[in-house]
Formats: sequence, C-alpha cells, structure tokens
Amino acid sequence: MNVLDLANKRVELKKVASTKGGEYAGPCPGCGGDDRFHVWPAEKSGEGSWWCRGCNKGGDAIQFLIEFEGKTFPEACDILNKPLPGPENFHGFHANKHSNKHRHTSWAPGVSKAPDGVDATVWREKARKFVEWAHEKLLANDQQLAYLAGRGIDKGSVVRFRLGFNPGAKGSKAIFRPRESWGLPSEKKEDGKPKKLWIPRGVVIPCMAGDDVLRIRIRRPDQDLTPKFKTKYYVVPGSTMAPMLAGADKKGFVVVETELDAVMLHQAAGDLVGVLAMGSASAKPDRVVFEILKASFCILNALDFDRAGYAAGKWWQDNFNQVSWWPVPDGKDPGDAYAKGVNLREWILAGLPPAWHVGPYSLVGDNKGAPAFVGAVAGNDDDRSEPASERKGAPNQIPDGPLGELYGYLKKYPIKIKVTDKKLSLIEAAGWKNWEAGKRVSELVFFNDEVFEYLHNHPDDMVGAGNFWR
Repeated sequence: MNVLDLANKRVELKKVASTKGGEYAGPCPGCGGDDRFHVWPAEKSGEGSWWCRGCNKGGDAIQFLIEFEGKTFPEACDILNKPLPGPENFHGFHANKHSNKHRHTSWAPGVSKAPDGVDATVWREKARKFVEWAHEKLLANDQQLAYLAGRGIDKGSVVRFRLGFNPGAKGSKAIFRPRESWGLPSEKKEDGKPKKLWIPRGVVIPCMAGDDVLRIRIRRPDQDLTPKFKTKYYVVPGSTMAPMLAGADKKGFVVVETELDAVMLHQAAGDLVGVLAMGSASAKPDRVVFEILKASFCILNALDFDRAGYAAGKWWQDNFNQVSWWPVPDGKDPGDAYAKGVNLREWILAGLPPAWHVGPYSLVGDNKGAPAFVGAVAGNDDDRSEPASERKGAPNQIPDGPLGELYGYLKKYPIKIKVTDKKLSLIEAAGWKNWEAGKRVSELVFFNDEVFEYLHNHPDDMVGAGNFWR
C-alpha cells in the first residue's frame, strides 16, 4: 500500500503528469482545495510521496497516516507492514553522579572546522556583518518578532542570541552574492556561468563563539518551501557544523535538535541547565562539547519523539552514563509542547536530580551571573529562580506504591500514556521492545485502580515522566 492508495480512500485524485512515474493531484485530505494536493507514487522505491501547497505539509506513507488518519508512528508502521526501526532495547537512565566515566565506544569526537577550500577569515567577517544587519532587520520587524514570540522566544532572547531576519533582496526571496566575496571556492553552473551564493529569506539563527560567527542557519518561511526544495532549515555554505551550547558552565544539560528550541528552553530554564542544539538527531558533539558533557551530573535527552530521535538515543546511552531519556510530555519536540501549553520549566525540573529542587542555591548556583556559552553569544539573564514550595513536578521523595513504580518506568523507558474521556492508551517510541517492562506498565495502567483513577483525573491528555506529577 503506497501513498496513492491511501489518498484515494479519502479524496479523488487525477493524473496530471506522466513523467518520473506519474503525478496525481486533487483536494487535500486536510485543508481541502481543488488541485493543491500532489502525489508521486513512484518515489521512495514505490512507496510514494505527497505534498500540499496549501497547508505546505508533505512526506511519505507513514507521515500521511500520522497527519490525516491520526495514527501514531508505531500504528502507521503496523498498518503498512513496515518494521519499527532502531535498536531492540533502549534504556534511558540517571547515572550515579559520583561516577561519570563514559562507556567504551569506538567513536571519538572531532574538531569543528570550516569546510575545505573556505577562507575562514573572510567568511567570518562577511558572516558577522550579515548577522549584524539581519539582527537590526528583525528588531524593526514586528511581524517576525511576533512569530518568534509565538514560539516562546521573547525579545530579550532575540538580543541575547543575536537572532535576525533576512527579508531578501528587492523583488526576490533571497540575496545573491559572489561566492568568492564570502571566501568560498568558485563553482560553475551547468551552463558554465559562475554560481552565486544563495542566501534565502527567513529567520537568521547564528551559532557564535564570542564575536565569531561559526554558522548561519536560516529558518525559511513555510510559503517558500517547494516540492523541489523542501529544506526548512538552510545552512549557509562555509558554516561549521559545531553544535550550539548555551550555558556551558552548568552541571546539567538538555539536548534538543533545533537551535530555536534551544533558545526557547534557555529562556525558560537557562538558570537551571545548559541547552545543547545538535541541528539534527544524527549529529554528534565535537571535542569541546563532548568534554563539557562528560563532566556533567546529568543529561536529559530531549531529541524529537520520532524515528530519528529514537535511533539516535542509543548512541547517547552508549557514550554518556548520566543520560536520561526525557521526551516532551506532549508533541514531538519542545516547540510542539510549548504550542500545546506544556510548562517547559516544570518539565525540565521534573527530570533533574533532587539537588536541583532544593531552591535557588544548589548545584546551579545563584543564577545572577552571565552564563557561559559555546556557540552562542552570552548575555545577562533574569533571576528565574522560585521557591521550591511553589514548584510543581516530581516530589523530592518519590512515594512508594504503584504510582511511584509507574513513574520510575516512565523515567527509564520511552513510554507515554494518552488519556481521553473514554480510554487510556500506551504510546511507545518506535523500535522500543522490552516485554517485561511493557507488561508491567500495562498492568499498572490498566489493572491498578489507584493508577487508573489517577491517570483519568490527570489534567493533561498525554502523560509522561515530565508531567506525571500534577
């Protein structure tokens, strides 16, 4: 069963082209319209792909079932008879904080550097000027500031991280510059003409070390994405791929995928933890960041709750014994969770060891100074501390009994519980298999009266370790 089979069950599609295995178009199963929904059944080795120019969403058959049928990732795989990816067993766990010796691995961290052939001195000077220009453009653009505010990023964080906006050249959705002017090697197009450096419009997210720009990533507007070029986050050529770490002086860290999510979490809880943005689930820390993480007391792995995020979790487990698997309690990533009303500070606090819960004067310090940054500009933070008596989240002493036991399983394994008026459902990360643990969680959720009543009265409709204690 491919995408065309799935789509034809919901809408009527007509063949509009015969090239590359055919193209079909019709109304979108989600937003309607006439011919905005397109399907290419021959792509992805016959599984097909789809894209809607109205709601600007697309993907494969699995994504179709998730988007339009409301299926979870494991349910979609089951319907399509596809095996779940990832390692057979995944165990996120807290380490003994007196022992930070990482596990044996053949992997060794490298050094982040500019791509071969790039004049790093020229590139960084051009990048610095571009970032300064884009930053001023953003501060003068109320619409873009409102967009970021809707993602949980206020103006203070915009200034702290030197975020910017590229409006493009007049009459164009991008800026074009000679590659050589940015220290990039010359390239030719197929017609022999010089290839220009393309800098698309969008939110400019610099990764910086002090005043040096290491990378420029641009979050392109959804309306600019096309089937031919769907890349949402574009990295300007010449950038290094160093991860962005805000709060390098902290003793605990939260690992996420995108820089914008990292900025948002730093705003919510930068006094408590450092935040590391990897750029993608498969990326690895460089030597500098690796050593900082190795010396930490705890690491919360909050990579996206999807196939790639789960597959990457095994690597983090193998290389850091202080890692806990800590997905957001609702949605795929922190951005989703924020949009759904999750209190991100409480979610982070619930994942931290008890020493973080005793008040503002604990392992995190007094929160007054400027945090240390690797790959981002430092700035003064407000004192976000609050009395422990007013905080929600996990209690200092986890109670004995079925509720405490279930909480322990949710902290250790990639499981969430979906709560509706009619039923409870277990949601497991793709590829996770642990028969004994899964059986015990099912017994607690479905057959223990205390747990059943507690979950049915829970204020959230998706319950994980991060929001278990209400």
